[in-house]
Amino acid sequence: MRCDRLGFAGLCLALAIGAVPAQAAVVTFLGENLTPNMTVSGDPLVARDAWASQVTNIQRSHLDHRNDGDHARDSVLHIGFVGDGGMSDLVVGELRGGVQIDDLHGAGRFATSGNQFLETFKPGDDGTGGNFSLTFQEGVSAFGFFATDVGDFDNRLYLTLVNGQKRHEIEVQNTRGTKETMDGALLFFGFVDTEHTWKTIEFYNEPGKKDRFGFDDFVIGQIAAVPLPAGLPLALAGLGGLFLLRRRSLARRG
Repeated sequence: MRCDRLGFAGLCLALAIGAVPAQAAVVTFLGENLTPNMTVSGDPLVARDAWASQVTNIQRSHLDHRNDGDHARDSVLHIGFVGDGGMSDLVVGELRGGVQIDDLHGAGRFATSGNQFLETFKPGDDGTGGNFSLTFQEGVSAFGFFATDVGDFDNRLYLTLVNGQKRHEIEVQNTRGTKETMDGALLFFGFVDTEHTWKTIEFYNEPGKKDRFGFDDFVIGQIAAVPLPAGLPLALAGLGGLFLLRRRSLARRG
């Protein structure tokens, strides 16, 4: 096949880049401790640290400034996210739906920091089935949280990421079990998205099932600079060599 100089270089570049494996847009992190005894330990911490290694400017929710019993059933419940810059970089999230602030640790649900956490309403009490949403003014590309008491009724947690007409559903692959085998289980779940940002995260039970969950320490951040794929420098070096050989060949013909 005969190529002119620009065409040859463009073809080689396309082939070089095409040879590099594509990276997934949404990467998820999950760690579970089925018997934490109301402590934050084990694989959830490992998963949180793995998520944090991909993220900068991390900001964490603070629930202790809210009153016990504050809820998002009839109106918006605001929670603040604070990072290393303190109140100067405050981000406010808006909670809506079947969730409330609670300081009573028990029934498998507990705070992972401070004294208060979010607890979903008993499904059926308010028409929401314990489902709720968290909305930000600006879209986020990295998000995570601790959750307690998930999976002990053979259930799973589902998320839907929303930004305008764009939606992406995630089934959290938490362990399924019974109240006797994993009451009070703890998990950390997070995601990073290298292509999109999301303004709303919806939380809900597996369709057709009912359970109450606890949530605490929501975290948001910015994705750290994405390094070049491992094969790209080598591919570009090869491209340079091919281009040099092509120039020499044309020079001899001239």
